[in-house]
Amino acid sequence: MDAVECQPGGKCLQVAAEEIGIPQFFKINFEEKNISATLPDGSKRSTPIENLEKIDGKVIIQGAEDGKTGKTVLTASGDEVGFVIFGACTLP
Repeated sequence: MDAVECQPGGKCLQVAAEEIGIPQFFKINFEEKNISATLPDGSKRSTPIENLEKIDGKVIIQGAEDGKTGKTVLTASGDEVGFVIFGACTLP
């Protein structure tokens, strides 16, 4: 498992998953639209899948948590590439 921790301003570091509290395995339940995992400290977490699509043989999973600050993190990925974009939302 590879993990890269990125912060606003473009600073990204390769880190061990354990260093940032990411579990090695995730359980994705497509029927219940839920992702769950056991963290390294033994605690369990789960998050709902808000949108699930299959496009060109790939599964696209979307969800969000803690969206109260107006700040945003967008992610995009392809075969062996990932992008992280930091920004903020404004009222129209």
